[in-house]
Amino acid sequence: MQSSPFRTAKIFSQLLSLVERWRRRERGKSFQELYFVRSDPIAPQYHFPPAGECQQDSPESWCCRAEEMISNACYREAEICFDRALEAEPSNGRALAGKGFCLYKLGDIEKALSYLLKASQASPKDKILPNNIAICYCHLNCYREALQYLEKAQNLGLVSEALLNNKGYCLTKLNRHAEACATFKSALEASQEESVELLSNLAAALLKSGKPKEAVYYFDLALHLKPDEPVLLNNVAVYLAEQGRLDLALKCCNQALSLDPGNLTFLCNKGACLVLMGKYEEAFNCLKKVIAQDRENYHAWSIMAVAHQRMGDQDSALSCFNKSLGLA
Repeated sequence: MQSSPFRTAKIFSQLLSLVERWRRRERGKSFQELYFVRSDPIAPQYHFPPAGECQQDSPESWCCRAEEMISNACYREAEICFDRALEAEPSNGRALAGKGFCLYKLGDIEKALSYLLKASQASPKDKILPNNIAICYCHLNCYREALQYLEKAQNLGLVSEALLNNKGYCLTKLNRHAEACATFKSALEASQEESVELLSNLAAALLKSGKPKEAVYYFDLALHLKPDEPVLLNNVAVYLAEQGRLDLALKCCNQALSLDPGNLTFLCNKGACLVLMGKYEEAFNCLKKVIAQDRENYHAWSIMAVAHQRMGDQDSALSCFNKSLGLA
């Protein structure tokens, strides 16, 4: 079936936009990805009597048993206990929140979100629930919704460095980099000790804001605290590549990958660095490994397009651009 003229025009417009984005990146000598770190959900916190003091087989006693299991990281067993509580009282906010938390820890984000939303309806004044709902939305790439729930948690009185870190994370994903910088700085002020993750996030946000001199100050602080943190090394690699220090950037990419070999963002960035160095075959080896694991990784396809463009292979470049847009 032939495409309509409107669809063809839209696709052509998208291609032009992507090419222009590539040109801007080329002028800035960077088409690598910075890596921001989210904070984990906060475990549900209730002040009920211990399980032994509750009526046997009551929802409260099952919740107490479940929370003891959560403290020992036995999330599957805890979920079963929360299920028993919900059999007795389906609208029990404590059990709904706990089950949602367990499902998150077990990797079922969408189901976790559904239980946390039900828990929030049952316990509208609970300030931890909106924070945990927001983190689920982050995993689902719904950053506006996540930001709304983080602000709701703040309005309910939650004061937390983790909340501020996640708020900054959402703001970066929404390209609100100046606000993200201010939020990460607030998180550092709220932190009782210096956090490598926060320092790295702030430095990366400053880099996104076009403030490399300020960014390098926070990168230095973070490196002094933990020189072998892979996310930090990845972000330092992006900074070094932007400064044209490609040999050092590649060294940081390799260090990050040695610590976290399965991270596709790190592998993409190594490929991007190799493209900038003109080492196209090595770059293709990296990028093909990424695509073998994630066929829809638009970042890897766009870097491959840049490599083919630099090599003068326009047909392959266009094919990769199409794939980066999900058109082929």
